[in-house]
Amino acid sequence: MEADSRILEVFHWPAVVTLLGGAESIDGSARDHGALLREREVTSGVELLQMGLTYASGGHSLRSTAAWSALALGVELSDVALRERLRRSGDFLAAICGELLRRSVAETASNPLWPGAKLRLVDSSVFSGPGGKGGQLRLHASYDPLAGRFADFDLTDIGKGEGLGRTGIEAGATYLADRNYAKTRELRQLEAAGAFYAIRAGIRSMRMLDAGTGERLTGAAVVAELGEGEHAEIAIRLVEAKARKADAGHLLGARLLVFKASSSAE
Repeated sequence: MEADSRILEVFHWPAVVTLLGGAESIDGSARDHGALLREREVTSGVELLQMGLTYASGGHSLRSTAAWSALALGVELSDVALRERLRRSGDFLAAICGELLRRSVAETASNPLWPGAKLRLVDSSVFSGPGGKGGQLRLHASYDPLAGRFADFDLTDIGKGEGLGRTGIEAGATYLADRNYAKTRELRQLEAAGAFYAIRAGIRSMRMLDAGTGERLTGAAVVAELGEGEHAEIAIRLVEAKARKADAGHLLGARLLVFKASSSAE
């Protein structure tokens, strides 16, 4: 336990607390996010953060983390009580991570090799607890390839599907995503926020109308437009099959870019 008692020095806690806005700010965030409801054994958000990081990064079990907390912080908890505290701290810890990510993105200098708009690669992954036990969760992520870092995260239950708005929308950024994100309502949100997108989509991914004729775009029409060429561009309008009242009659303008499959893809 002697080595464990030095973990506060390893993490340089005074500097960590300062980085996160001070003890008062951390305590307020813990209360706002429901992690610090009754100040009994654990009396501050700083203590809760210390225990959470020790458990997550120190390779400790709940029991050894509880023992460390008693020795290093004077906080005496059983392993069961610690587990319940940490379970209620998810939103609190996520808020801290989100704030650090936002600062990181804001401080990133423009890339001289790419003078264009910010790029965001969006995707998600599904996972569950060890052995497939417990409810499944979905981690939504937005990645900045120019800075070489993630720009935002969101953790939801499995019932929350993929969506470009899950990780926030930045005005002026261009979002790149796979066909699971080809949803007209989501693309409306990007347009309203002043963002752009390039989404891989099949002919049935969304309800596409030919901008010239107003008719439903078909696979045959796409093939005819491509002809013998390597690529083609078709002006389209997007509309939901069941549009909300606010969107009724409002067609979303877009361009469908079609590329001839390479011989390897064929």
